[in-house]
Amino acid sequence: MSRKQRRVQPQPPPNPKPLAVAALPERWLVLVPAAFVVLACLFNLVAFHTEINGAAYSLNDHVLHQALASRMDAAWQAGANPLDPWIPYWGQGFPVLRYYQNLPHLLVVSAYRLLGKTVPLADVFRTFHLLCLVLMPASFCLGARLLGLEKHTAALAALCVPLLGVDPTHRHFMGLQPSSFIWSGGGLFSQEVALVLLPLALGAVLRSVLTGRRFGAALALLWATLVSHLLLGYSACLLGLLALAHPDARGQRRAVLLRLSGIYAGVFAAALYLLWPTLTESSLLWRSVWEERPYWDSYGAATVVQSLLCGGILDGPRIPVLTMLAGLGAACVVSRRWRPAAELGAARFVLYSAGLSLALFFGRATWGSLVKLLPMSANLPFHRFICALQYSALLLVGLGLSALWRVLDWRRNGRRLALALAVTAVVLAPAFYSAASTGQRLAEMTARTAAEFSGKGAGVVELMAMLSRKNRAEPGRGYAGARWDWGRGYHVGSVPLYMLWPVFDIPSISYMMHTMGINSDLDVEFDPKRKDHYDLFNVRYLLLPSEVPPPTFARVLETRPGVVAAVVDTPGYFDVVQADWFYPVQAGSPGQRYLFSKRFIAGAWHGAKRFARMGRDWRDGPQGSEVLLRPGAVLPERPASDHRRVPGRVLRSWGSNDRFAAVLEADEAAYALVRVTFHPAWRAVVDGAPARTVMLSPAYLGIPLAPGRHTVEVSYQPGWRSFVLFVLGLVLIGLALLADRLRLWPAAFLQPTQ
Repeated sequence: MSRKQRRVQPQPPPNPKPLAVAALPERWLVLVPAAFVVLACLFNLVAFHTEINGAAYSLNDHVLHQALASRMDAAWQAGANPLDPWIPYWGQGFPVLRYYQNLPHLLVVSAYRLLGKTVPLADVFRTFHLLCLVLMPASFCLGARLLGLEKHTAALAALCVPLLGVDPTHRHFMGLQPSSFIWSGGGLFSQEVALVLLPLALGAVLRSVLTGRRFGAALALLWATLVSHLLLGYSACLLGLLALAHPDARGQRRAVLLRLSGIYAGVFAAALYLLWPTLTESSLLWRSVWEERPYWDSYGAATVVQSLLCGGILDGPRIPVLTMLAGLGAACVVSRRWRPAAELGAARFVLYSAGLSLALFFGRATWGSLVKLLPMSANLPFHRFICALQYSALLLVGLGLSALWRVLDWRRNGRRLALALAVTAVVLAPAFYSAASTGQRLAEMTARTAAEFSGKGAGVVELMAMLSRKNRAEPGRGYAGARWDWGRGYHVGSVPLYMLWPVFDIPSISYMMHTMGINSDLDVEFDPKRKDHYDLFNVRYLLLPSEVPPPTFARVLETRPGVVAAVVDTPGYFDVVQADWFYPVQAGSPGQRYLFSKRFIAGAWHGAKRFARMGRDWRDGPQGSEVLLRPGAVLPERPASDHRRVPGRVLRSWGSNDRFAAVLEADEAAYALVRVTFHPAWRAVVDGAPARTVMLSPAYLGIPLAPGRHTVEVSYQPGWRSFVLFVLGLVLIGLALLADRLRLWPAAFLQPTQ
């Protein structure tokens, strides 16, 4: 054969490369991912087990959430609507749960009652909180599997859930990281519960709309996420729209859109009990002036991108291992060479979710008026979209680690698996060390605080218990300093004493947090040197460090080493006052009303029992001798020397929390003033007959009185509409779940086009 013939002779085709077959036993392919999830859950349990230490009183938002659960249980016990109790502890009281996500608190109270009240409610709350921390990695794993990620990818993402950290210099980076929830952190209980539900809800929604099945499960999980945390439920709805871009939606996008619309309509209907008051009673809600601009507008693209690339959104002040892994995962998906192909659709969905979440987290600071395209954008705190970004980024971390494992060919044999485990341990070691250090610092802080409450702080607890008993007989509010004065340095361990009042069922002036009520920002106007301010706010009980002298008009009740309990004689929650002015609230802005209330409190008119009636209706106007005040008008600082005499007096008063009564004597036509925040659900009875209510400055409850002696009773009666709507929502969800069980759903609303 010639050389030329040899050159042109066709060569046999090469043998095809055999497909890689897992040499590891099948049980290892199951045990390894399961071990990662168990490890992550156990890590959170060990690192944060001190969260159930009840001897260290709470110092963060847990104070609010425990108080909400306590008042919900009290309403349940009294046969009232447990979804809408009066919360008396801050801002002169407000029905917070009427407008605030309340499923987490209902779950805690239900568990407490299912246990036969044998375990204290506070212990049930703390245990539920720890359980959420422990189960969060498992929720992420299951949610990732519902999205379509492989077992080991989902498990690797779950392994990284306890490792999240953020840049501590940005105080509004309140996302999935443990510091958002633990005792030494934010105590964001509602967000914590919603974050356990969010991965499951998104996975269920995606699977449902792509397959046309199990709409009940998707509806139930998305509803539970929404009523646990409105912003996270809103985020889940926005991310769910990305199902339209999923590769599996090709040829059936119209059907996917119809399915999404059906699920969202069902969620809205089931959540109407919570959404309806928020949408129809917005004039009763207040956006705090103390909330910084990033709280509502977020930080803008430049700051967010810089923080993301430097590790400030996933790692915090440590080696940015999660950030680099998330970048690796994103690069692998973008390269369009992702394997296995079965995971490609889910991987792309994760990448799209990360992009959308990042854009949302830029916030109003970047998009300006474009955010108005989003429903209810005016009420969105854009900084909380960090949760959606971290959720998506954690799944990208799992994809990045999965790519490393695939390169190491971990399925081939035990040695390859051991190598993959070793590489993972080395890569994640800095993050695990940082997270373990956080747990260690938490344990030391709680132990130190618990020891101080058992030692020198025992006297504080004794005096608080004594004041609680006195408050039941003579109701008033408490004051132990506040975060704007000497109270911020008045601690036992790490706990400021002004945080303890609601634990002992005593309303207070403490400005612990913003509670949405139109009086909530006015706590800071209380001047502890002015007797008329004690009367106006009904601040009756004082707890002072021994180096802070009580005011001259206070009586010392008891002392303990380093602490003094005192009482101030006030008229109580009731008074008889006159309305000399009419202020039309609807004619001005909320900011103008707030400034008017500030000036009113700073002045001396309330000491002379002369108030302004606040008109809430356009049809309302001055009555009798009332003088019309235009928004922006300023009252003289002090009454003229010839001001009218006091129009009446309080003969006797009693009651607490959401029910008060008094015997009053009016010398002329006047108003009974009740020093609680006005709300239309307050019902008044005068001498056994229903009476109308009005709003008196700053935003208190008022009842018109004729001359003479009267018995006045007021009670918060929200009715049962929210509870009925809640039950109807549960029925709707139950019917959808039953349809799942009976397989009544068609495979699709519309058949995909070929």
